[in-house]
Amino acid sequence: MEDIELVLMPLKGSSVPSDLSNYCEILELEGGLYCTKGNARYAMNLYRKLKELSTRQKLSLIHCIYPNSSVLGAVYFKLAMRKRTKILYDIRSPWVEMGIERGVVPGPISDVYKKLAYLSDYLLASYVDRFIFITQGLKQFYEKIFGKKLRRWRIVPSGVDLMHFSGPPGIEIREMYGIEDEDLLLGYVGGLSRNRGLSFVLRGLQILAKEDDRYRLIFVGSGDDEAALKKLSKKLSIDNKVVFAGKVPYEDVPKFINALDVGICHLPDTLVFRYSFPMKVLEYLACNIPVLASNVQAHREISRDVKGVFIYESLAEFVSQIHRLLDSSQHKLDRRDLRQYDWTNICRQIYEEYTDVCQL
Repeated sequence: MEDIELVLMPLKGSSVPSDLSNYCEILELEGGLYCTKGNARYAMNLYRKLKELSTRQKLSLIHCIYPNSSVLGAVYFKLAMRKRTKILYDIRSPWVEMGIERGVVPGPISDVYKKLAYLSDYLLASYVDRFIFITQGLKQFYEKIFGKKLRRWRIVPSGVDLMHFSGPPGIEIREMYGIEDEDLLLGYVGGLSRNRGLSFVLRGLQILAKEDDRYRLIFVGSGDDEAALKKLSKKLSIDNKVVFAGKVPYEDVPKFINALDVGICHLPDTLVFRYSFPMKVLEYLACNIPVLASNVQAHREISRDVKGVFIYESLAEFVSQIHRLLDSSQHKLDRRDLRQYDWTNICRQIYEEYTDVCQL
């Protein structure tokens, strides 16, 4: 991929890997993600920076990541400066709904905001040369919003670093938190936000603990629901079986996953999560940990591609699936199933899109 010269223009303050500057130029832009004013600022700053870059080199393609403020700035540049520049619009979530759910948009104007946001997406789409969606479900959702089939698109899921998510059993983590070898450790790794409904997991543990005293649960992550979850664990009299490890460095995440007997990916069936891509499922599986996943479309889709994902809907199914997957004869994990999701393969797909779009 030496024939590509890449310039990355993230929002100022975004989390960017420290070594990325070794491979591309990074130009941070002022703006905001989940407010109209912030999006407008980013769009205008992007246009100005693209205009500046175009004076010293040809810009063949602009890869825009949602929300559409990046597309707005790219389209403005395309119309004003260089009509032959290609635009690739990469949509990784239903970002309009996400902004509303996070409370960034006040309730009384949320319906108006939604209509205007989707209208802007529809209008900008006519200048987009190729769409990338994270899931088939998200593509179908946008086709419904636009009221038409999209002709130029590709599904490119998120990936997993198979080198990073590997390693030996997490004996040191179990020892750190007093988890015995014979204990059955369930684990949730991710944000502890209210919109994830993680009280469900605690209620599931309560049922399991009555059946077998060996069950334990660890939450790895932090968020606005952490205090409420701690309070509920005490109310359910299972606080002695629950560990809140807090947020841990990315490099330590595999150690915690490797300590588990079962990984849990619990997402409620809301629009935001329905069409997302469950990266955590891949990270569990990459560490050879079977996964218990809630019944949302994103989980159902990935369970058809890889082994080791057990879907549940009710508390009764949560419990029965735990019993099933802890029976080693019921599941056989194979990391080869995950090769299609390795970041090397995902990058190759993106590269193919770059070369294909630039030839249009």
